[in-house]
Amino acid sequence: MYPSALRHIQKAVYAALTGNAPLMALITGVYDSIPDATDPPYVHISSDTEIANGTFSKDGWDCTITLQVYSLGIGFKEALTIADAVTTVLHRATLTLDSGSCCYCQKEYQETLTPDGILRQVPLRFRVIAME
Repeated sequence: MYPSALRHIQKAVYAALTGNAPLMALITGVYDSIPDATDPPYVHISSDTEIANGTFSKDGWDCTITLQVYSLGIGFKEALTIADAVTTVLHRATLTLDSGSCCYCQKEYQETLTPDGILRQVPLRFRVIAME
């Protein structure tokens, strides 16, 4: 399969999110690297973890991917609506990687933050299990 599955998982997550019209109607985009002068609301693919989880005959990975929802809406209504849309796309989803292998995605964690008192931020972490 791959020495690391993270790049391929990010690609599958990006495709699932950007391919969902109801989610995309709520945001300006999904970004790995946020372009300058990009106005919220948007989803940022922010950080990942990966642990090798294979067998002697098959490669496998136990990964997490963290997505950040950013909004300038008053209160958390807009940010949480977007987080719900992201969850609808990814929670309990089966994603197909470039190799044709499938991975299973499940939501693990969500939090609400106001890092500067104005911007609303909702980190969402998903566990992704990939096997060759």
